[in-house]
Amino acid sequence: MMAEDVREIKPPEPPPEPAEVPKPTELSNRSGAKAHGQPLESQLSAHQDAHDAAQSEYAKALDVGIQPGGGPPSEYNGPERRLHDAQHLDPAHDLRRQTPRPGDQDFDPGKHRGELHDAFRAGVHDPDRLFNVTEHRIADRLAEDGASVHPRERDDTVPGKKNPDAMVRNSPDDVGTITEFKTLKSADSSAVRRNILDAAEQVDQYGGGNVVIDGRGVNLTDESAGRGYARAVGQAKQMDLPMPERVEIIMGDGSIKVFPEERAYV
Repeated sequence: MMAEDVREIKPPEPPPEPAEVPKPTELSNRSGAKAHGQPLESQLSAHQDAHDAAQSEYAKALDVGIQPGGGPPSEYNGPERRLHDAQHLDPAHDLRRQTPRPGDQDFDPGKHRGELHDAFRAGVHDPDRLFNVTEHRIADRLAEDGASVHPRERDDTVPGKKNPDAMVRNSPDDVGTITEFKTLKSADSSAVRRNILDAAEQVDQYGGGNVVIDGRGVNLTDESAGRGYARAVGQAKQMDLPMPERVEIIMGDGSIKVFPEERAYV
């Protein structure tokens, strides 16, 4: 008889001990250290306070259009985008400092917004002859209707910075509107459209503004002006481009048409 092959049967190993669960009074912080001996509620409160402080700093940064660290917010449009562009393209522009007001020594009525009150005078105020010939013609036309027009001094020291032509006020209590002047070289609607969109890009960097287009030299008609404006609106919507807040077009006869208006052009 053959001997049976008897193998030793070992009992199964016991399951591993469960990992030690931290006591309620132990809470890891961001650095990996543990806070011992403090009640859980106190530790949670401290963490919440730190979180709230960080959120507050971030919100303050967004209020001036800047992300912590100096860059723009990753997703922003409209006023936030324009504010960020203005601050970073013009180092002197910082809304965290007081903007000069009328009466201040460094107030410039062409650069700074503000009501002129008793100092308001209709006319073109260009003692340094900053306007060129075509710009001065437009300013003179606005002054005929009672506007006070100041030129804005160019600053070409900052790459990419736009230089709209004028600050226009229409009453003593008007804070002023940054305005770009354009003179047409063609009377077709494409020229009107192109100049509107070009001017919009100029003023958009400063939070928006107006454009005045002079069509007297090409005898611009109402039809071309209206179609050009409508085409500019259509292209701006299609391509997500800025539009001026107000468009004034000086017609061939010297009258001024203002857009937007109620009547639609097709």
